[in-house]
Amino acid sequence: MQRIILNILLIFIQLIFCLRCGKEERIFQKTYNYTVGNCPSELKTGYFNRDESLDVVVLDECSEDITILLNRGDGEFEPAVNPITEEGSALCFEISDFNKDEIDDVILKDYSSIILFLNTGNGKLEPSEIYTIKGFFLSCLIGDFDSDGIQDVVTGGIDPDFGGPSSISLLGKGDGTFSIKTHSGIDCLFLEKTDDLDGDNKKDIICKNWDNYMMVFRGNGDGTFNRWKGYELQGEFSTVQSIDLNNDMYKDVIAAGPQMGWSTFPIHFWSNEMGLGHSFFDLNSEAQNEVDNGFVSIFLNSNGEGLLSPINYNVTRYPFNLVVEDFNNDGNKDLVLLHDLDDTITVLLGKNYTEFNSIQTYKVGEVPVGLVKGDINGDGIQDLATCNYRSNNVSILLGKGDGTFNNAENFDAGIRPVDIVTGDFNGDGKQDLAVANSESDNITILIAK
Repeated sequence: MQRIILNILLIFIQLIFCLRCGKEERIFQKTYNYTVGNCPSELKTGYFNRDESLDVVVLDECSEDITILLNRGDGEFEPAVNPITEEGSALCFEISDFNKDEIDDVILKDYSSIILFLNTGNGKLEPSEIYTIKGFFLSCLIGDFDSDGIQDVVTGGIDPDFGGPSSISLLGKGDGTFSIKTHSGIDCLFLEKTDDLDGDNKKDIICKNWDNYMMVFRGNGDGTFNRWKGYELQGEFSTVQSIDLNNDMYKDVIAAGPQMGWSTFPIHFWSNEMGLGHSFFDLNSEAQNEVDNGFVSIFLNSNGEGLLSPINYNVTRYPFNLVVEDFNNDGNKDLVLLHDLDDTITVLLGKNYTEFNSIQTYKVGEVPVGLVKGDINGDGIQDLATCNYRSNNVSILLGKGDGTFNNAENFDAGIRPVDIVTGDFNGDGKQDLAVANSESDNITILIAK
């Protein structure tokens, strides 16, 4: 009798263990953690050593350095390459090939200078050029702004000689150096997005100041810009995307954020600690609690002549981030909104390019601060992933192909994850994940099964 009871207990324990393992193995086959510098705050993927495997570069905020994780090709990474000190608070962190040697370099911007780190070819970065900028500059964007096929940099901020918001263009020469063009035409502090909005094959810029205006500047193709138009929003947008919503070959714009009275700068963690309750999505009526209101604004492009007046939707619990994708393959773009104040994402299935058929809300981990899309399980359907600051984990929502998703499954990350990126790190065609953990000073790599 005792043997029977022991066998039953053993079977029960094995069953529980297998169920737990099955959950882990159904989505991810391996998880790795790699030590980096202090307070990793931002991740990017790129190619740093000519081996065609996707590597990861990390901005370490507290130790003020950059670390590179070189991919071995199977999803495992070499220990972090010795960090390169960036000597100052980085307000802009971008990668691109600035000297046309087919490997990625890094550019950083603090308040008054731009530093270019050229790749030596073996995954190590060397400081190459420091460009001192007079004034107080807060943001930057990378793109070919003078139409010569070489990556450039445009930075926005305050120039005391100009008397207010201004911009500076650093035009790439293709050898890792830049020529500087001051007062390049953008009187804007925070450069948010670059794209060709008027169909002339020249890069335009979407930006904002400290108010609820979204401004669009038309690129002249020589590194300078002209103000195109300003648009008053219901509040200061925290995220913006440009995408062709109505298949007319012109990029439309979607902006989202808190309504008037809230800042979109990184105080949202503090807001969560205050425990402000829950949120719900409301497309038709005014939100009841003005403190928590948010908005989504859709700007259709008028055949390259400018953006039309926005179509606005009210949101309670403002969206901190968004992604755009056709999740049900009906030809209409859908939206996914990330709400860090109530630990949810909202999926809006597009009926056409300005209306939505249905709204679904899914619970994720606590204080989600990063949102990405990608085919994680290799079934040809787009999935969603969030990194969750307070619960120290990653939430995976597997797509069903009809615009709905399975409930979130949570997987451990490090302490206080703040950024998440996708990438095929082992060459199997599935999207893996990299997560920056700000308080455990490490990166978590999750390899899809």
